[in-house]
Amino acid sequence: MSNGTSNMQSIQERVAPLLEAGRLEDLAALLTEVEVHPSDVADLLEALDDTEAQARLLRALPTELASDSLAEMEEGDDRADLLGSLAPAMGAELVHEMADDDAADLIGDLEPEDAARILAALPSEEAAEIRDLLEYDEETAGGLMTTEFVVVGAEMMALDAIEEV
Repeated sequence: MSNGTSNMQSIQERVAPLLEAGRLEDLAALLTEVEVHPSDVADLLEALDDTEAQARLLRALPTELASDSLAEMEEGDDRADLLGSLAPAMGAELVHEMADDDAADLIGDLEPEDAARILAALPSEEAAEIRDLLEYDEETAGGLMTTEFVVVGAEMMALDAIEEV
């Protein structure tokens, strides 16, 4: 077993009692302190057996880590159920942090009423961009594209271009 795997098991062993005791701040501090990768937090979320426990953990995390972790979860019903179980404002906050193509994929997995609630809580321009991306089948070029891009002028020096990016 690799050191990373045993470290993750150690973290999982520390997470369960904190979650069961409702010590969400301590749990968030632990995951932030040990700088757990979002994919590892996604694994922790998926290991929890009910959506309410997953939601409690997600709500305890810093927004960026929660959003990245949600995006890292396996596509499908579990992450859609999790996002749909959150208050629309919280769901919108997490979706707002995601790349627009990831956000569109996740919103597309939601039940229509849950998708509508979260889209309604997003800034109108962002919601419109996600709605536009939802028009494309997920496996087409349109479904894989993003609306986020950077323009770098041909006359820019490399350092200036890097700063722009």
